[in-house]
Amino acid sequence: MLIAYPAPVSWDVIILRFPDVDHIREIPDGFRPEPLGARDDVIAAVLAAAPQVDFSDPSWGSLSGAGFSIELGTGEKDVVESVMLFIRGGGDELLPAVHTIVAAIGGRAWDCSSGQFLDRSDATEGLARWQAYRDQVIGDG
Repeated sequence: MLIAYPAPVSWDVIILRFPDVDHIREIPDGFRPEPLGARDDVIAAVLAAAPQVDFSDPSWGSLSGAGFSIELGTGEKDVVESVMLFIRGGGDELLPAVHTIVAAIGGRAWDCSSGQFLDRSDATEGLARWQAYRDQVIGDG
C-alpha cells in the first residue's frame, strides 16, 4: 500500500557509483559512473537485504513500511546505471530502509533536494527539510 501524497511531493534520492568525493561539485567534468550491474543482479541484491520489496515490475520496485513508501526506479534496460528512490512519508523505519537498500545496491546515495551525499551528511536533516517542504506544499504545516 502506497501513502497517498501528490506525485511531485517525494524525497528523491539517486543511487549511482559516484566517486569518493565530499560534494557533487568535486566530480570531474565528463565523469561517467560505472553501471550498478545487471538489472537481475541489482534486484536480487535488494531482495536479499529487503525481501518485502515488490519487484513484480522489474523496472519499478516498491516498498511500504510503517508510515512510508519507497519506489525504486531501476529503468527499462538490462544494465542498471542508477536507481532512483522516490520516498514518501516518514517514521522510525524509513531511514534504516533507505540505508539497507543503498548498501544492498552498492552505490552511493545523493539527496537531490539537499545536494549532499547521504554517507557524508546526517540524512535525518535532509529528510526533515523535505518533510517540512512536503507539509507546506500539501497544507499540513
